[in-house]
Parts: sequence; structure tokens; C-alpha cells
Amino acid sequence: MLPLSTWIWETLPLLRYTQFPWRLMGPLAALLAAGAGIVSARLILSRWELPAQVAVLALAVLNAWPAIRQYEPLVPEIVGRIEPALTAHNIQSSDLRTTVNDEYLPPGADLSEVQPVAGFRLFKRWAFPVWTAARDGETLPAETGPGGVVAVQINSERDNVVLSLRKPRVRRSCELVSGVAVLILIAVAAAGRMRRTRTAEAND
Repeated sequence: MLPLSTWIWETLPLLRYTQFPWRLMGPLAALLAAGAGIVSARLILSRWELPAQVAVLALAVLNAWPAIRQYEPLVPEIVGRIEPALTAHNIQSSDLRTTVNDEYLPPGADLSEVQPVAGFRLFKRWAFPVWTAARDGETLPAETGPGGVVAVQINSERDNVVLSLRKPRVRRSCELVSGVAVLILIAVAAAGRMRRTRTAEAND
């Protein structure tokens, strides 16, 4: 987050809770690319095409320059500590966690328990609201345990506990809105293309 955007992050509701905000740059880039394509398609005069492309490229570089300047390469001492710590063996043995779903695990891997706590079963997963738990078929809340991991209350050590990853309602709603927006964009682009085709045929 740059100082220029601090007011936006502190003012807009829920935006401050966004995890890894740089991930928003991907969807933003896709929308900007679509918008640039629409604008360039409407540039009837070919003499404006090259200047427009150069101007857009210059603006993109100018926009990214403050973010590029603030990053400095890691010193060799830090690199020497980080790379060994992020191997699969060290992640498992030192109880390190990366993201919500632990993408470094192979598909179908079982969840490993961490240090035992009386009456609870703890898992190597961050306790985010996306988790739901079932104990022997009975739905239970996934609570927050020591160190911020998922904790599920159990009656005995033989209880079978299953964790399921479910998208929150807010995320499902946002994905629905995004899908509708994409369909509208496609419909508008198709309608504009059909209108231009009819106009060209009428002029012929």
C-alpha cells in the first residue's frame, strides 16, 4: 500500500480486511485490458492508433514506477535463511503455515494434527471463516485454537472430524456479480459489433 492510497484503504468499508491486496491487480489488469481493447476498436482514424498505444504504455510504466522503486533485493543472509525454511520437510516439521488452504500439500493429503489440547482437535490450518467442521456427521463450528489454527471440539480421541472449505456468502455474492458483469460486457461488445456490421452493410 502506497501513502497515496492510504485514505482509500482506511475509508472504504471492508477493504482494510482484504488479505494480500496485490491479488486485486490481476482482475484489475483483465478489466483494463478489456477496456483498452474496446477503446482501440472504436478508434476509427488509424493515425491515432500508434500515439494512443504509446501513451497507454507510458501511463502504465509511470503508474508502476513508485511501486517498483520501493522494493529492494533481499540480502544474501536473509535469502540463505528463507530458502531452506520453505522446503516441504521444514514446513511440516516446524509447523509453518502459508495460506488458508495450504496449497503446498499434494492433492488428497490428510490434515496433520498439531500439539494436543484437551477436548479439542487442532489442525494445521489458519482459522478463517471459510472452514466448516463435521464430527461423526454432526456439523460443528470451527473455532480458533492456539496460534490461530483451526480447533474443533471433540468428545473422545476416536471422533472422526472432517474439515470442509466453503466460500463465505460475501465471496459467493461477489463472484456472482463478477460473472454477471462479464456477461454484460460480452453482450455489449457483441451488440456493438452487430450494429457496426449492419451499418457497414447498409452503406454498401
